[in-house]
Amino acid sequence: AVDGEKRGNGKMQTGHNDDALIAYLKEAERRRGRWRVVFLLMMVVSAGLMVAEHRGVNVVELASRAWDRVATGEVLQDVSRIRLASTVPRMLLTGQVFARAPRLLSDLNAEDMRKAHILHDMFDVPLAFAHALAQQRMLERVYDQLHALRNAQSDEERETRPRMLVVQVSHSLNARLWAMGSALCYARNTNRVPIILWERDAHFYPLFFEVFEDMGDVAVIEVRDHERNPVWPRQPAGTGNLEWATLAWVQLDFVRNGHPKYERAALDPLRHLGKHMYIRTDKGLKSDYSPELRVRETLSGLKPHDIARQQVRQLSNTIIFARGDDDQVARTLVETFKVPTPFVRHMSHTARMELLDSLSAVQESFDKEAARHPSSRRKLARALFAHVQYGLGNRMRALGSAMAFAEATRRVLVVIWEPDFHVDGLFGDFFVNGMIVLDKFSIRWPFMPPKGSAQGSASREQYSHMEAYNLMRKENKALKSASAFHLKDQFGKHLYIKTAYVIKSNYTGSDSVKQSRLSPVSKHMQRLTPSLPVQKLVGRHRANHLERMVGVHIRSLSIEKDIAKVDPTKEYTSESSATTNFWRKATSLPVFERKMSSLVSAPSFYVAADSNQITLQLEQAFPGRIFYTPRTCDDRGSACLVYALADIICLSATRYILGSHWSSFTEAAVRLGGNGVLRAGVDFGKVAASKGTAANHLKKVIAV
Repeated sequence: AVDGEKRGNGKMQTGHNDDALIAYLKEAERRRGRWRVVFLLMMVVSAGLMVAEHRGVNVVELASRAWDRVATGEVLQDVSRIRLASTVPRMLLTGQVFARAPRLLSDLNAEDMRKAHILHDMFDVPLAFAHALAQQRMLERVYDQLHALRNAQSDEERETRPRMLVVQVSHSLNARLWAMGSALCYARNTNRVPIILWERDAHFYPLFFEVFEDMGDVAVIEVRDHERNPVWPRQPAGTGNLEWATLAWVQLDFVRNGHPKYERAALDPLRHLGKHMYIRTDKGLKSDYSPELRVRETLSGLKPHDIARQQVRQLSNTIIFARGDDDQVARTLVETFKVPTPFVRHMSHTARMELLDSLSAVQESFDKEAARHPSSRRKLARALFAHVQYGLGNRMRALGSAMAFAEATRRVLVVIWEPDFHVDGLFGDFFVNGMIVLDKFSIRWPFMPPKGSAQGSASREQYSHMEAYNLMRKENKALKSASAFHLKDQFGKHLYIKTAYVIKSNYTGSDSVKQSRLSPVSKHMQRLTPSLPVQKLVGRHRANHLERMVGVHIRSLSIEKDIAKVDPTKEYTSESSATTNFWRKATSLPVFERKMSSLVSAPSFYVAADSNQITLQLEQAFPGRIFYTPRTCDDRGSACLVYALADIICLSATRYILGSHWSSFTEAAVRLGGNGVLRAGVDFGKVAASKGTAANHLKKVIAV
């Protein structure tokens, strides 16, 4: 019996192998048939060209006219007509006319049909979804946005076409708004075209446009029955009719499959750079590119209809609809939280709302603690206004120390990031963190007359609940030493500090670069999330194994040649300029060349320098071992400083850094990565002390 069973299994196995072999041979024959057709077409085209040339036809001119038709879109119109004409016979032959006719044979005009096929062919939009967009009058909106992004792309970015983020939201109104706000924020920070699918279900039955007004540029599609008639096309199992455009999409259904444990990693934009994204969710997206504060800011643009305004307030905690009550918001900040009136007056409406929301949340937590401990002193919610100055490295270290101080003292951080000749770019050009940021601040130092002055008593009264410090000696002539300043937490008072340096305090640790690995300042700097353009530049070097390279940062330009439009005599003190120039001479190219030549264990170097000429000379000295980020600009504009931030991040990812002393750029790279650093002029290529300003600081500098 056992032998018979084995023989039977052997026959079944042999039959299975025969079937597989036959299927393989049939498939091979089909492939050969396709190639025969290809070769036959090539022969026909070749024969046609020979006949045309023999009869005197200008083949080049004919090809040029054909190319012009392709460029002007006339061919696409012809293709659209052919497809439309061939749709009915093809569906009749395959038996799909009753299943798909309602979607493909809708009442689309010729223009919508043309745009639908252009979206399908150029931007990989499934035809069924394009038809759904057209049916709900959103096709033109999406079409225009995709082409606007396409036209705004640089030559390098044109290698990848603009992509979309389609997010289908469901469940309660509160969950939908969080999901929609986070999706819009994510799309803006990753440069995608957002489309919202508003799913109608038992948790919240009204449609979007029954509750809210049109959002303008954002396309909102209503899904009345997701299970029976989904707007997003599903591929029928076993039919073999795969819509090839869906291959360019990443599809994530968090409602059906649950939210992944590592959702931030799943939504990493670098993982889906060349892909569209479709996400179905019943919660807000958890991503560094959709921080909560920016989500609230995004949702503040929603306008509910008057009839639904009260119900929206009751069902949702995501939005405070106070756009018409700006005076009330300002009054609350001044009277309840004692924010100086000039500060509130110079804030935008959005910044006021964000500050009021944050201060209210902190005060609520303080009140709960006071209720548990009635005998304790009542705490008051206060803010830290950090006005960061000078270049990108200076601003990053000042911001990191302000973040550490604000978190340790439970203050609301307000960042004042003004574009100027040092950094001609906004905070959002470089980072996507959810912070309260002011990009304009016209209140000039000093804010109020000095104490004891007979004039300005009203002005001093406005600032009675604030302590202000200015560590920039060009403005504060009374400042003796910025390095000796120590910031203390003032109970019940707001703090304002204007600085380009690490804020020294009991909460920020040491400002020494050598001891920065475990510094609170460094940890908070590492929480800064770079914008997507910066991430793309860094991503190009990740595959080159930055962790095996040695980073090199050369800062050698004198302060007079460093920044265009900046007069060193007005911007810096004479002592500061002399010290900076002293160390710039100590960090010249020959010093680094000698050190790099002595490193036997360094196979390659990542180089960031303040001159393209230096990079070229290093390429000649170390052929095949120099890596860098090429650029076509050399100024302090936001487009060029994106490359500078990418350099800082790449340097921070190397084994260790050969850096330039007296450079905040080197310091920022060390603090971001936590790796070791050897500084030119101090750790190698040491300079001898000489008379003058630099010599007076030399011992202190080397100690740091």
